[in-house]
Amino acid sequence: MRSQRRYLRAGVETKEQLRACLDTPELSLIYIDTGHFKPDIWESCIESCRSAGKRCGARFPHIFRQEAEGLFEANREKLLKFDLFLLRTLEELGYVREKFKDEGERIPPLVFDYTIYAFNRESLELMSGLKADTITLPLELNFRELKGLLSDRRIFEGEEGEDKLNTELTVYGRIPMMVTAQCIKKTVSGCDKKESILYLKDRTGSMMPVKNCCSCCYNTVYNSKPTMIYDLRKEIEALSPDFLRLEFTTESYEETLSILRDAVKDISELKRGKEYTGGHFKRGVE
Repeated sequence: MRSQRRYLRAGVETKEQLRACLDTPELSLIYIDTGHFKPDIWESCIESCRSAGKRCGARFPHIFRQEAEGLFEANREKLLKFDLFLLRTLEELGYVREKFKDEGERIPPLVFDYTIYAFNRESLELMSGLKADTITLPLELNFRELKGLLSDRRIFEGEEGEDKLNTELTVYGRIPMMVTAQCIKKTVSGCDKKESILYLKDRTGSMMPVKNCCSCCYNTVYNSKPTMIYDLRKEIEALSPDFLRLEFTTESYEETLSILRDAVKDISELKRGKEYTGGHFKRGVE
């Protein structure tokens, strides 16, 4: 397997998670969630990443409405200092192409998240035509389906004179079960404009974390168990993605650092625990 240092990435939503990522030499890039990190510390986050020998990407919010657009408009220059934009919706792509069309080469390379449709050859060709630098492989597809999706190397290697379309595989993280503009915290205890984590109990008794993003005014309900597939090294090597990504949401500094250390261990040392799920990677969507 290729050097971990070259292609391992992480997304963070808290300062503690960022600190753990900065303490992990193998990471090459850190995505800062622009909804959870206030704009007044974006530049210091970028500098911290670069001082640690890493690039810093801006991860856009799950829901792009008036609040998010206002946030970005007020902090336009700070936003353009990031090395990459990780987009989650086509609305965000439209916003970037419209608002930054006069910035020329200053626009950072665009990474399309798994929430932007990329399930077949036609959609991949569209992503390439929209000037995506990287697409995130769909979470709904299993290993066999992903291998089929990646089989036509012409799409990813590009024609002569064209840029290569890179691929990124999410190998760890809590998967959102629902993203909603209906604030659970506001319903339960009232809006205080402070981010926190609440929990919902499902029919099996499992507790699903609910995290509110106040700057963009939405809630994310996460799976009770994080998805973890970074131990499936043989399958990952067969897919040969350009980058692997770990997504951190509710983890503490210690939990983040422990997961990162596991992700770069030798395969013989890894042991999958019951607190994780493999998502659809093995079984697919029914």
